[in-house]
Amino acid sequence: MKHVLKILKKGGVVAVPTDTVYGLIALADNRQAVEKIYSIKRRPRYKPLPVFVEDIESAIKLLRDVPDYAIRLMEAFWPGPLTVVGYASPEAPQLAVSPEGKIGIRIPWGKEIREILQTIKVPLVSTSANISGSPPLRSGDEVKSVLGEEIDYVVEGHTGALASTVVEITAKQPKILRKGKIGIMDIEKRLDIEVKLAESLNLSVLYICTGNTCRSPMAEWISRRLTINCKNIIYSSRGTNTIPGYPPPDEVVMVLKEIGIDIESHQSQQLERQDIEAADLIICMEHKHVLQIPESYRVKTVLLSGGSEDIEDPIGRGLAFYQLIRDKILYYLENIWLPYFRRKFEHC
Repeated sequence: MKHVLKILKKGGVVAVPTDTVYGLIALADNRQAVEKIYSIKRRPRYKPLPVFVEDIESAIKLLRDVPDYAIRLMEAFWPGPLTVVGYASPEAPQLAVSPEGKIGIRIPWGKEIREILQTIKVPLVSTSANISGSPPLRSGDEVKSVLGEEIDYVVEGHTGALASTVVEITAKQPKILRKGKIGIMDIEKRLDIEVKLAESLNLSVLYICTGNTCRSPMAEWISRRLTINCKNIIYSSRGTNTIPGYPPPDEVVMVLKEIGIDIESHQSQQLERQDIEAADLIICMEHKHVLQIPESYRVKTVLLSGGSEDIEDPIGRGLAFYQLIRDKILYYLENIWLPYFRRKFEHC
């Protein structure tokens, strides 16, 4: 570690494993080192580099006008894969401040980087160790292979492939600027506050039932119709126990046609792990569906009713019951979920 500190103090750039992806670090107040990172990454100069700090107290010194929810956000997820973007204070390293006067800050997990921060006691600029726009690098060997001799030293290790979640804290509500390891529902449930999403992002909503022929596709297709102008919201549906390729029953086709929706092209799809991983929010029809989601993903799983009521399966129960289930789904979408989805974006 002494060798790494010596390199940093001389204006060098070091690649280190973090709790997200491999990163490049350098002293935040050393122009030569900061410029070297921009050169290594082929990163545009107008995109400021975030900084690593040792603790929350150090982070707050670099910020001004910090809202209460931002402190709770830091306490909940630091050290960890969260980058906050706020207004920079006069104490912030100017090389890391954007033209709008903002700075990104993170306290990472990871033995090596934590030891460096605890010893050096100053902010470090940090960014993923890759060429801008390219996939993240996950091992010391990959970093050496791609970035080669340009880096002064590589600390050996391995990382995951997901970057940190970036949250702006300059308004009354937090706004996610980049999705990452910490999900939307992780933040909302931990802080009991709704987050907004940057216009460049999508909200991925996944509806779940058993066969993916009745309830979840009704929710999917109704949602699409009622938020047709909200292009950032992506809907899908799956079944926990289905055979792919089944069409919806005639009753489903009929009750949706009654409200002007044509669902005849729908085909059932089986729920897979990648569907669960890709979704920002998973909305289930029954408790039993929630229990079929792996426990580590249940933080982003809710019932359509928003409470404890299950939406019953209408299979084989006559057209009137299909109409009843359609109306229940429509009620909960119109009164709970679609307003919630729209609040995520300024233009919806």
